[in-house]
Amino acid sequence: MGTVTAPRAHHDVSRTDRLSIASASEHAISVREKAVSCRELTELYLGRIQKHNPSLHAIVISNEADAIRTACERDDDLTKDIVRGPLHGVPVTVKEAFDLTGLRTTVNFRPLRNNVAASDALIVNRLRRPARSASARPTSPRCWAITRVSGHSIRPRTIPMT
Repeated sequence: MGTVTAPRAHHDVSRTDRLSIASASEHAISVREKAVSCRELTELYLGRIQKHNPSLHAIVISNEADAIRTACERDDDLTKDIVRGPLHGVPVTVKEAFDLTGLRTTVNFRPLRNNVAASDALIVNRLRRPARSASARPTSPRCWAITRVSGHSIRPRTIPMT
């Protein structure tokens, strides 16, 4: 496994398209080999969120500024040969059911619609330790139906090549 390259049959696929369909482990390798920067990868996914989220409504809280800041920090780490874990610099989303300091955590329950997390959940701390950046908060559909706080959430598989 190495950096992300286009399959032979799809030589006309753009670099952005290749990156957007690569796995997290492929991203991690590309980041470590400096074939792509953490910031570039984060901006790619933030752009995809901006493009597709109006129709999907999967991301209910954006954390763009923190994601970009963290990505830049991870790029700086790489210039010093510091790798903080196997997925160093790979952007992730954190379900809004888990506390993320300073962001709303509603668990899609109307009485918690104004609940702002004072600290990170344990799982978020564990995600941050190996240096991933939390780029956004996907919705947590209550009973996988119409969400009470954030409205409809569409499954991405129902829309071709999101």
